[in-house]
Order: sequence, then C-alpha cells, then structure tokens
Amino acid sequence: MTRMRPWMIASTFLLASSFSLTAHADKAGFQQHYQAYQQALQAKDKSKALSELELAYQQAKDVYPADGEDFANLTVSLANHRLNFSKQPPSHIHPLYLQALASYEKLYGANDARLIEALLGAAKTASSDRDKLGFVNRSMEITSATNNPLLLAEVQLEAFEIVSITPLYKPKHLKWLDEAYAYLSSSANQDQALKLRATFLLGNAHIRDRNLDKSTALFNDVVAQTKGLNYSHPYALASHARLVSIYERKGESAAATEHCVAIGAMQPWNDNQDPMPLYRLEPKYPENEARAGKNGYAVLHFTINESGAVQNIKVVETGGSASFGEAATAALAKWRYAPKFVDGKATTANSKVRLDFQLQRRR
Repeated sequence: MTRMRPWMIASTFLLASSFSLTAHADKAGFQQHYQAYQQALQAKDKSKALSELELAYQQAKDVYPADGEDFANLTVSLANHRLNFSKQPPSHIHPLYLQALASYEKLYGANDARLIEALLGAAKTASSDRDKLGFVNRSMEITSATNNPLLLAEVQLEAFEIVSITPLYKPKHLKWLDEAYAYLSSSANQDQALKLRATFLLGNAHIRDRNLDKSTALFNDVVAQTKGLNYSHPYALASHARLVSIYERKGESAAATEHCVAIGAMQPWNDNQDPMPLYRLEPKYPENEARAGKNGYAVLHFTINESGAVQNIKVVETGGSASFGEAATAALAKWRYAPKFVDGKATTANSKVRLDFQLQRRR
C-alpha cells in the first residue's frame, strides 16, 4: 500500500494515490496537470498540488471511464486534498467519496479492502453522526476480514478519531484504540510513525476518562519517541503542553517546569503578541461582588521567569472593584508559560493579561 506523508492528507489509506496510468493517459492536458501535481507534492506545495489536481481531474473526465478504477482513485485523491487543504465544507466533499465508493462496489463488491479509504472519507464528511458511525463500522468489518494487523491498526486509529468527536462515542470504541496501540507497540510493527500517533491519541483518550497517571506515562513516551528528531514534531509540542497541565493539576509544579522549558526551546518567542498560557487556573469570583451582582475586570502586568512561572504581578487597572484585581492576582500566580529563549537560553520576559469577571444571567 502506497502512503503519502502526513503533511499531504490526514488519511493513511492512500489506495487512491497510486492509480495506474492506462493507455488513455497520453492525453496531453491530463498528463501535464497530473505531472505538475506530482511535482507539487514532492515540493510540499499544498496549494499548488490541490490546484493542479483539480485541473487534472477535469481533464481526466475525458480520459478515464467515469465508473472505472482509475477515475475512482483520482476522485478519492481529490476529495482527500479538498478535505485537508481547501476551505470547502465537508458536506460539499462528501459526494465525491460516495461517487468513488459506488464505483468500487460495482467493480469489487461490497466487502473489498479497496473500499476502505472511500468509506473513511465518507465517514469524515458525512453530515449525520449516525451516517459517520455507519461508514466507520463498514470499514472496520471489511478490515477485520483482511487478516492484516497493520491495516487493522491504521483503520482502528482512523475510526476512533472519527467516532470520538461525535455524541455516539462510547467507552467500547476505546477498545479500537487500545488494540491498535497494543499491536503498534509490539515487535511485529515496523511503522514508528503509526506507533507515535497511537501513543498520542491514547494519551488524549485517558485525559478524557480522567486517568491522569496513564496519560502522563503515554505523553512522556511520545516525548521519548520524538527526542532524536531534528525538528519540532507537533505531537511532541502537544504532549509537552498536556504534561504541563497534568502535572499542575496533580500539584507537581516542579515536574511541569521541564516541559515548559522544552516548549520554550522548541517554539520561537513572538514579541508582537501576548503569550498563551500552558496552564491556566480560572480566578474565583469575589463573594461580595457575586452577591451584589457586580461584573468587573482586572488588567495585570507580570514577568514570566526562566522556568515559565509567573512573578512580579502588578494590578494596573480594575473595573467594578479592587477585589477583582486580588482574585485575578491569586489565579495568575499559578499559571504556567513557555519561557522566552534568547541565544539558546531561557530568560525572563514581561507580559500582560486582562481577566474579565461576568456573572451568568439566569434565564
């Protein structure tokens, strides 16, 4: 199975990316745009790749039979690129996956592995959550019958990600992720990128079920898996950030510091915008002001030290009551940031924040 790099499309199932060029492909227009598309992929020019694929797709309508495998493969590739690199709503992309799926079913039947990518694409773009689950379940049934553990693990990861953000998600769906992680962590697996993805997803899943100890171990494993890379992997950055929050929630601020500093070293500081906290504790609403129905705000200046902790807090403005400044100060003192780095070393930086206090109106 041919697979594109992660920057190209989210799906790991790229049956559509390797369709064969038939004798009809001597049509100059199609060849020109398809070759330009391939060159854009090599150059990692996502915008150019999508525009050339759009043009190749239009030309392909005169090159390939509409219900043939080549055109179906090209259709799925176009749908994948639109889904990931265009601003089109998923509902507008969904018909492309259905079109390809119908062609595959006609060519290979309802249970062939070549349907999997179109099914998962249809699941991602379906408007109805029940339709999403239906497409996912079909892809799982087909994959389970292939006796291909790596393919099954890939589909399980995709299926979990799709279902986990719907109201139909249930704890039983976590089993897909657990099984994928178990296989990808075994000696039988050689795909380290998939193992990394499974580790990160399982860490997130255990945050959801409030198992912070398991999440901590998994996110630390992500950090370990990415340690030798010569670039900042998105999973590494996200794992460091989650570990800051987890350790602070567990009252282990010293452990959080390592990850604050790691993020500071990985991300350049932007002096033109206020930094975003890695851990944020919401201030308690002052009791007297709450009883009086008062709203207000506080503007604070502060220093982020070399460890990403907050120091030297000064209330420079309040609205409504001075108590809002006191409450904001108490909360801000527990926030954590990534420290500023200069010439490879962490240093202090000044920042500011405004915290608003507003009572929710009863309806």
